Amino acid sequence: MSDLTAGLPPDLNRILAIDFGLKRVGLALTDPTRTIAFPFETLENNQLLIRNLKKIVEEKGVCLILVG
Repeated sequence: MSDLTAGLPPDLNRILAIDFGLKRVGLALTDPTRTIAFPFETLENNQLLIRNLKKIVEEKGVCLILVG
């Protein structure tokens, strides 16, 4: 995992995990040390989904997104 995030600024250090569903999308976010992930938020799967995900990525310092 460190190879994927090598050279990134220190404030970009979280992983966002996405549980994609047709109606809702569940999100989990790691702590800054990427040791453990916690449930973060559930978003409606609608026309605002990408905009909302982009805002979360920017605000929380996400460096990697996992979709499962």
